[in-house]
Amino acid sequence: MVARLPRACFPTLSTVFIATSAAVAQSTLRGVVIDRNGDPIGQAQVVIGKLILSTGVGRAGDFEFTSIPSGRFVVLRRAIGFEPDRREISFNGRDRVLVEIRLKPAAQRLDSLVAKVDAPKAVSPQMRAFEERRKVGFGRFITRDQLKVRENALLSDVLRMVAGTKFVRRPEVCGGGFALATNRGGEFQWQPWMTCCNGVAFPLACYLTIYLDGVRIWTWGSKEPPRIDEYTVNAFEGIELYRGPAELPVEFQSTGSACGAMLLWSRTGESN
Repeated sequence: MVARLPRACFPTLSTVFIATSAAVAQSTLRGVVIDRNGDPIGQAQVVIGKLILSTGVGRAGDFEFTSIPSGRFVVLRRAIGFEPDRREISFNGRDRVLVEIRLKPAAQRLDSLVAKVDAPKAVSPQMRAFEERRKVGFGRFITRDQLKVRENALLSDVLRMVAGTKFVRRPEVCGGGFALATNRGGEFQWQPWMTCCNGVAFPLACYLTIYLDGVRIWTWGSKEPPRIDEYTVNAFEGIELYRGPAELPVEFQSTGSACGAMLLWSRTGESN
C-alpha cells in the first residue's frame, strides 16, 4: 500500500531562497515492513538500488529515506525467511510517501548435496578497463577484495585509506555528513552553487567530480557536494580515486574536474 501525504506549507521567504530550494527539492520515503499477520519484521533490509541507498528497519519494522530526487526508482525489501518484495515508486519534488510492505514467508527447501567446481567469474567490460588502468599506475584503486572485508563500514572510513583525500564536513542544516575533496591548494572563489538549501555556504575546498558506472553524477558547479556516506560499500565492485587532472585518464577529463574525480563501479546485478 502506498500513500502520499499532503505537501507541507512553508512561509514565504526571499526569491533567492525559493529558487535555491526548488533546485534541491527532494522527497521522503517512510514505511513499515510486516508479515502476513501484521507483526513487524525487525531484521528486514530496504534498498533503493539505482540510488545505491540501503537501510535496515527498526524493531517496529519502520524505516525512512530522505533526500530522494525526483524520478521512478525500484525499491527492494528483503528479509531472511521471506520472499523479497520489489516495486517501482515515483517521486516528484517534495513528496512524502508512506508504504506498508507485507512480506510472504519463503518456502524453505534443502537441496541435495552436490559437489561442484564453480566456473570462473565473468569479468564485465567496465572492470576489465578498471584493471587496465590499475596496471598503468596512475590514481588509487580499491578492489572488490578490499571492499568485501569492510562492506559494513561507512564509505568515508574506507576512503580514509587513500592518502591525499580530504573530508569536508557539510553544514548540519544541509544534512551534515562529509563531502569528498583533495588536499590540493590554491584559491577557491565562492560561487552560488555552494549555498545549500537553508542559505548556508559550503566550505571552500577542491571537491572531486563523481562518476557512477562511467556516468558523471556530480561535478564542480552543478549543485551542493553529496554526502559520501549515502553510498553503501557493499554495492561496489571497485573504486578509483584521482586526486588531480594529472592523474585522470583522458576519457574522464572534463570541465569541472580540475580537482580530480572518484569513479564508482557497481557490482553486477546490484545497480538496478
